[in-house]
Amino acid sequence: MPATDQPPRKGHGCWFYGCLSFAIILLMAVLVVILGTRYYVRRTIIRYSDTAPMSLPKVEASASQIKSIQERLEEFRKAIESGRRADELELDETGINLLIANAPELQQLADKVHIAIEGDQIKAQISLPLDRFPLISMPGRYLNGSAALKVSLKNGLPTVVLDSLELKGEKLPDHIMSALRGQNLARDLSNSPQTANILRRLESIEVNDGKIIIRAANPEAER
Repeated sequence: MPATDQPPRKGHGCWFYGCLSFAIILLMAVLVVILGTRYYVRRTIIRYSDTAPMSLPKVEASASQIKSIQERLEEFRKAIESGRRADELELDETGINLLIANAPELQQLADKVHIAIEGDQIKAQISLPLDRFPLISMPGRYLNGSAALKVSLKNGLPTVVLDSLELKGEKLPDHIMSALRGQNLARDLSNSPQTANILRRLESIEVNDGKIIIRAANPEAER
């Protein structure tokens, strides 16, 4: 449920939240490019979409629990932006889903994305209305499915790679999946100077043992 007591600042939180929304939008763009003509795009989307949204798991928490998670993220951000040493930030799938559900930057994705972590993969269940995407506007249809993603960061450059994708219970054709697997879904995330500045101050992003672990670089090494 939404928190009633929000932390004071939200504007810079996009560096974390933006990766998910950007990946989904880029994924749609890649599909359009691969499928080609508008007629074929619409026909294929109809095949892999539904006329009703899919029910996704909901994560419940108290306002104080939500605030605690948001404050941990905020403290981590403030530490790396100010050049202070920051403890590593660990987020399990419950924490990630609570952040998504309560982040103003991701209100359009609240109740439409649910994250699970299995091994070194992030698995996302999605139920997205297709009237919200400028590249494929199809009111009354929903993209329901699941995706497995691998996430890493090296030299300040994030990589988000699609490992598998099912829509409407079906796997996509091999030629589409082959093209999608070759895309870094976070390739343009560093185009924002603010986001790039924060990413440069991270040592690593690791997905392991049911958690996303974000480690800050040693600020002394940058001086």
